[in-house]
Amino acid sequence: MIVHEENSSHDELIGDADLILRARSGDTGAFGELWRRHYPSGITVARSITSSIDPDDLVQEAYTRIYQAIIKGGGPNGSFRAYLFTSIRNTAAGWGRARRETAIDELDTVADPETTDQAANEALDRSLTAQAFRSLPTRWQEVLWYTEIEQMKPQEVGHLLGMKSGAVSQLAFRAREGLREAWIQAHLRSAEDGSECQWTIEHLGAYSRGNLSTRDHKRLELHLDDCARCMIVAAEAKDVSQRLALVLLPLVLGVAGASGYLATLQGAGTPIVALAAMPSSIPGAVFGGDGGAGAVAAGTAASGAGTGSGGGAGSGGA
Repeated sequence: MIVHEENSSHDELIGDADLILRARSGDTGAFGELWRRHYPSGITVARSITSSIDPDDLVQEAYTRIYQAIIKGGGPNGSFRAYLFTSIRNTAAGWGRARRETAIDELDTVADPETTDQAANEALDRSLTAQAFRSLPTRWQEVLWYTEIEQMKPQEVGHLLGMKSGAVSQLAFRAREGLREAWIQAHLRSAEDGSECQWTIEHLGAYSRGNLSTRDHKRLELHLDDCARCMIVAAEAKDVSQRLALVLLPLVLGVAGASGYLATLQGAGTPIVALAAMPSSIPGAVFGGDGGAGAVAAGTAASGAGTGSGGGAGSGGA
């Protein structure tokens, strides 16, 4: 059993990243604060993932493995909460296999992306969204996770990131703009070189900000009138951050776990929709980490020791 809460003089505006660094230097009080901040959410995730394992035991084991990784110089380099969620899922998978049970869903019922054109397009879009997110700086990933996926208020996020609420709002705005640009760039790489589609997608950022010349603005809109694909890309670029929960939570928690956790966040029983065609080849760990909880592919959990230290099952995608 690792420490729950220790008396600590940590300032309320100390972010998770700084607490991780302090814990890595042997400050158990810092890790105790990480426990206090994220333990309730961890319990919610554990209950969403499996009904056959005691959630408290599952979360405590995940925290133990993370702590062991941190004191050995590993562990999370990005969002602690996302890393914890993946650790919980991996631990449940390992324990489930040991008991010859199915502790988490395996995405076996997800539609094959190659079965229909629509499914293939949806899979591509999710893949590009995940790629765009992982290309962002860690700080942007963190603020988008809390504001867009968990719908937390700036004041709540500021407590986790060590920032004032006004700074959080500014950071979230920059992160959303950065995600949109990265998403457009990801689509740009899928367009044919030298095509009108490539030119249009390349200029979508300036178009959305109203920074195009009159001539280019007219050229772009004429193409959007004739090209359904580019029109959809242009429309969805504005709202890409709002779809993060549909893309990232299933990669971290699996489909069933993501549905349960999002329903808890929303305070209703409404499950995540449009999860069909989730490509199993997308790397699941969207936040940094050098082995352990950061290593899980969609629908395939790492080994039970994956959330431990040192020789974990791969690195995160950030």
